[in-house]
Amino acid sequence: MDDFFLRHDVYKDREADELGGKVNSDSEASDDDESLPASVHDPYGPWQEQQNVSKQGKRRQFKKSTFTGPKGVLTDYKAYKKSKAEERHQDAAVREAVLARIAKGHVEPQAHVANANNAPGENDRDSDDDLLDEFEDDAVLQNYCAKRVAEIKSAVNSGAPTYGSLTYATAFQFVDFVDDADPRTCVVVHMSDENNYMCAAVNQILEGLSREYPMTQVQMSPSTLSIVRHLV
Repeated sequence: MDDFFLRHDVYKDREADELGGKVNSDSEASDDDESLPASVHDPYGPWQEQQNVSKQGKRRQFKKSTFTGPKGVLTDYKAYKKSKAEERHQDAAVREAVLARIAKGHVEPQAHVANANNAPGENDRDSDDDLLDEFEDDAVLQNYCAKRVAEIKSAVNSGAPTYGSLTYATAFQFVDFVDDADPRTCVVVHMSDENNYMCAAVNQILEGLSREYPMTQVQMSPSTLSIVRHLV
């Protein structure tokens, strides 16, 4: 008996009423359990799905690598061109800085940074204010500026006639005084009425101004209809 079970293949000698290794007559094996298909040729069977899964394998993983062939040569060439472009840009910046220094003179770095942070108009105003403050504080510069202004005025007014007083012009002298005046002389004429106190006050003011500005000819003429007819 022992030899029968050890050497005999029980699986091959199963009866016709057995299905899938189960006996129909057995109460436990005859339950309504879902059985797997027996054919391995069924495309929807579990064996086919298992085969597809086994053939799929593992996904390939790509890692970064350094190219040593044509792609590596192209990468090196691009890096070389980029470095050359940066060098050209730096050379151009240095050349522009040198030209600006030649044209505008030396600029201190701190002043350059301050000028870059502030607006150009504000920088100009600040520099002008600083110069004016220096001129006001320096007595020598003030004297020099006063002398230069006097020299310019004397050069402009050299040979020009001087007056220094309020002159009276009649109706017939008015036009002659204006026409015969020097081109560099300013003529101020007050058409006044002797009976009007406001005109008398203006004449007093003009008398003082004529002494203060001797290069200006100040005249007073009566405001009568005869002057108007003479002008017409």
